[in-house]
Amino acid sequence: FWKGEYHIFYLLAKYKVSWEHLVSSDLINWRELPTALRPDGAPDGPDGLHMFTGSVIEYKGTFHIYYTGWNPENKSGREKIMHATSPDLITWTKHPEDGFYAGGKYYENTDFRDPFLVWNEAEQQFWMAVCARDARNSQPMQGILKSKDIVHWEESAPLVLDPPLGAGTPE
Repeated sequence: FWKGEYHIFYLLAKYKVSWEHLVSSDLINWRELPTALRPDGAPDGPDGLHMFTGSVIEYKGTFHIYYTGWNPENKSGREKIMHATSPDLITWTKHPEDGFYAGGKYYENTDFRDPFLVWNEAEQQFWMAVCARDARNSQPMQGILKSKDIVHWEESAPLVLDPPLGAGTPE
């Protein structure tokens, strides 16, 4: 909700998955806005094929989308956390230099996706929850990364889930 309007971002599943954008002032009548993000990288780049789930958050007057770039042709890994910013929720600028793969300390570079950001008031930093796999045994887990500036992220120990998740990643 921003400036009297509700904003919904959603994935449009067609040949290349993009982030689309709707807005409403009453949650009944909706209008389409321009596509927020398009997969437009190199054919073998991290978001050259699809752009999957992520989240939008505002920080110091700038909106941030962290999303999943997904491309099995990318030799560095099929999933990469990617970053884009906007001053107004309409015009978005990608920041490929801010993107990152799992670092290997806690999480392997497989099923590393779907970032969701929150501000952790107690720690005075952002937390990013991601679907992840344990770097030691490939077990699915809820990964956590932390940042004081919303751009530079460090892997942190995963959330402990009891009982464990089983075979799938925690979407």
